Amino acid sequence: MTAARRGDRAGFAKRMAQLETLRSGDRRRHVDYARASALAQSNDADGAFRALDASYRAHYPFLWRVRTDLAFDSIRKDPRYGELLARLNVNG
Repeated sequence: MTAARRGDRAGFAKRMAQLETLRSGDRRRHVDYARASALAQSNDADGAFRALDASYRAHYPFLWRVRTDLAFDSIRKDPRYGELLARLNVNG
Protein backbone atom coordinates (compact mmCIF):
# COMPACT_ATOMS: atom_id res chain seq x y z
CA MET A 1 0.00 0.00 0.00
CA THR A 2 1.36 3.38 -0.95
CA ALA A 3 1.76 6.36 1.34
CA ALA A 4 -1.00 8.15 -0.59
CA ARG A 5 -3.47 5.32 -0.02
CA ARG A 6 -2.56 5.10 3.66
CA GLY A 7 -3.14 8.83 4.07
CA ASP A 8 0.50 9.30 5.06
CA ARG A 9 0.97 12.92 3.98
CA ALA A 10 4.60 13.09 5.08
CA GLY A 11 5.45 9.88 3.24
CA PHE A 12 3.59 11.10 0.16
CA ALA A 13 5.41 14.44 0.21
CA LYS A 14 8.75 12.65 0.58
CA ARG A 15 7.97 10.37 -2.39
CA MET A 16 6.95 13.32 -4.55
CA ALA A 17 10.18 15.14 -3.65
CA GLN A 18 12.20 12.04 -4.55
CA LEU A 19 10.45 11.80 -7.90
CA GLU A 20 11.02 15.48 -8.59
CA THR A 21 14.80 15.03 -8.19
CA LEU A 22 14.71 12.27 -10.83
CA ARG A 23 12.95 14.36 -13.50
CA SER A 24 15.78 14.70 -15.97
CA GLY A 25 16.57 13.31 -19.39
CA ASP A 26 15.19 9.92 -20.32
CA ARG A 27 14.00 9.18 -16.80
CA ARG A 28 11.48 12.02 -16.95
CA ARG A 29 9.01 9.92 -18.93
CA HIS A 30 8.94 7.26 -16.23
CA VAL A 31 8.91 9.77 -13.40
CA ASP A 32 5.90 11.60 -14.86
CA TYR A 33 3.96 8.31 -14.93
CA ALA A 34 5.01 7.52 -11.36
CA ARG A 35 3.95 11.01 -10.26
CA ALA A 36 0.59 10.55 -12.00
CA SER A 37 0.11 7.26 -10.18
CA ALA A 38 0.88 8.78 -6.79
CA LEU A 39 -1.32 11.81 -7.45
CA ALA A 40 -4.24 9.67 -8.59
CA GLN A 41 -3.94 7.56 -5.45
CA SER A 42 -4.05 10.72 -3.34
CA ASN A 43 -7.23 11.77 -5.20
CA ASP A 44 -5.54 14.71 -6.95
CA ALA A 45 -7.14 14.18 -10.36
CA ASP A 46 -5.94 17.48 -11.80
CA GLY A 47 -2.34 16.76 -10.82
CA ALA A 48 -2.60 13.20 -12.10
CA PHE A 49 -3.86 14.34 -15.48
CA ARG A 50 -1.14 17.00 -15.74
CA ALA A 51 1.50 14.32 -15.08
CA LEU A 52 -0.16 11.87 -17.50
CA ASP A 53 -0.21 14.57 -20.16
CA ALA A 54 3.50 15.22 -19.57
CA SER A 55 4.13 11.50 -19.88
CA TYR A 56 2.11 11.44 -23.13
CA ARG A 57 4.00 14.43 -24.57
CA ALA A 58 7.30 12.73 -23.65
CA HIS A 59 6.20 9.58 -25.52
CA TYR A 60 6.41 7.29 -22.50
CA PRO A 61 6.26 3.85 -24.15
CA PHE A 62 4.28 2.17 -21.37
CA LEU A 63 1.60 4.82 -20.91
CA TRP A 64 -0.98 2.33 -22.20
CA ARG A 65 -0.70 0.67 -18.76
CA VAL A 66 -2.91 3.44 -17.41
CA ARG A 67 -5.79 1.38 -18.81
CA THR A 68 -5.26 -1.46 -16.31
CA ASP A 69 -3.13 0.06 -13.55
CA LEU A 70 -5.20 -0.03 -10.35
CA ALA A 71 -3.53 3.16 -9.15
CA PHE A 72 -5.75 5.08 -11.57
CA ASP A 73 -9.10 3.71 -10.37
CA SER A 74 -9.99 7.04 -8.78
CA ILE A 75 -9.85 8.92 -12.10
CA ARG A 76 -11.49 6.43 -14.46
CA LYS A 77 -14.88 8.18 -14.42
CA ASP A 78 -13.34 11.56 -15.26
CA PRO A 79 -13.96 12.53 -18.92
CA ARG A 80 -10.24 13.31 -19.27
CA TYR A 81 -9.48 9.62 -18.70
CA GLY A 82 -11.54 8.63 -21.76
CA GLU A 83 -9.88 11.39 -23.77
CA LEU A 84 -6.45 10.08 -22.78
CA LEU A 85 -7.38 6.53 -23.81
CA ALA A 86 -8.64 7.87 -27.14
CA ARG A 87 -5.32 9.70 -27.71
CA LEU A 88 -3.50 6.48 -26.88
CA ASN A 89 -5.81 4.58 -29.20
CA VAL A 90 -6.69 1.99 -26.56
CA ASN A 91 -10.14 0.94 -25.45
CA GLY A 92 -11.39 1.71 -21.93
